[in-house]
Amino acid sequence: MAHKYKMTRAKNDVGLIVSIEFVSNGLSCNCVCLSCGAKLIAKQGEMNGKTQANHFSHRPGDSKRGSCTWSYETDVHIIAKEVLAITKHLSVTLHGPLPDTMSMNFDSVIKEINLPIEDSKLRPDLTAQLSDDVAIASSYEGETVYIEIAVTHKCEQEKVIELRRLNLNVIEIDLQDFIPNGDTVRFEDVENYIADKAPKKWIAIKPAGGIGSQVNAQAKTVILDLLDKQRVEKQNLSETQRNLALVVKQQQNEIKKLNNLREELALCKDEVREHEQAIDNLGEDFARNRQRLINELKIEFANSNKYNQETADELTQEVKDLNQEISDLYDNKMQEYERAKKEIPNIIRSNEMLAQQIFNDRFTQLRQDLYNSILAENNELTRQINESTSQLNNTVTNINKAEIKLKKLNSECSYLRSFEVNLKERERITNVKEEQIRTRSQLHVQASRHLERLFPELRAIARKNGVAWPFEDNLVDELKRELPECINEF
Repeated sequence: MAHKYKMTRAKNDVGLIVSIEFVSNGLSCNCVCLSCGAKLIAKQGEMNGKTQANHFSHRPGDSKRGSCTWSYETDVHIIAKEVLAITKHLSVTLHGPLPDTMSMNFDSVIKEINLPIEDSKLRPDLTAQLSDDVAIASSYEGETVYIEIAVTHKCEQEKVIELRRLNLNVIEIDLQDFIPNGDTVRFEDVENYIADKAPKKWIAIKPAGGIGSQVNAQAKTVILDLLDKQRVEKQNLSETQRNLALVVKQQQNEIKKLNNLREELALCKDEVREHEQAIDNLGEDFARNRQRLINELKIEFANSNKYNQETADELTQEVKDLNQEISDLYDNKMQEYERAKKEIPNIIRSNEMLAQQIFNDRFTQLRQDLYNSILAENNELTRQINESTSQLNNTVTNINKAEIKLKKLNSECSYLRSFEVNLKERERITNVKEEQIRTRSQLHVQASRHLERLFPELRAIARKNGVAWPFEDNLVDELKRELPECINEF
């Protein structure tokens, strides 16, 4: 038995499981180990000047001590049953699509009845009767709830199947992860763990009972809520699809506009190419006409000697002027061509930037509208969550206050129960003594009557035999005087 935890529960001389707090100190506790059956020593208060938790211990040198298999899980299992038997309260989640806590108060909680459940060999850890102030509905008064406490292992699947076959309400409390806070298992630690941390679940529910009806109603409510949420989500999805369709349609229109602009740009490029070709043709025509004109002038000048020098100069000047005009016209056309050629990329970029800007503006507007809608919904949800959190905090505060009062009442109840046990024991002893006194008194009365009847005969026998009467007074009177003294001596 090598572990750090100490025993706080044992079996007394009448076969009842008792706490270390309610037995005599030392070997006078008359208790034995629940695992090996060896006699135990109750160690209470200080030991060798050191304060320690009250606990049971095997006697030094006991042959059974080394082979004892006791572990703290034994105390956890026993104390858990004590907690439920004393508090008569348990909160557990209903078995349904979504968790819904059910608070139960019991009229009675019976520990480990020896008789099995009807039509079965199963023996539950606790059998509880629901009271009429159960939170879920007062119509469940008297409904039986069986409680299984899992410390080392949970209920096996075969047992769960059997419980469900019997149509019983059965709760399993999982204490496998409970670790004692110290070297003993304390009542308040187990109580707090069951209330706050221990997983509790229904492993079987009576379909036709009140709890089963509550589960069915809760499941129906949850399903209806899910259907409502699904309907709202479908509506939101349809609305979103419509909005997306509008956005797609708008984008398609913008793409059509962009394609139209691209087509117009292609036409502009074609016109530019046509102008370039026209300018090239014009340059060739100009060169041919210029050469033809020069040739004609040369022929005419060579064939005509009639013209004087002045006429020749004028003709030469006219030719120069004509050449200058043609050169200027050519230069102007080339400049226009270069300017048009330079403007083409700018026109293309301008059209593309305009289309991109229109698309970006529209996309930004839609994104902002969607963000504002989501932000408004989130703000509403945040407000609802804050309100629910505030209500929950108030409820938790009230529950903590109630738990403090309940712990005080439990402490007072424990003291009253101990006082009641002592009082009943004293009453029993008193009744036994009174019965013995009454029996002795009846015997004395009967003896007195017999002596009164025999007194004359005894007196005559003494007188006949010449024996002096040994009593000063009447024999019966002397016995009556001695009777109270006998009673006092008893």
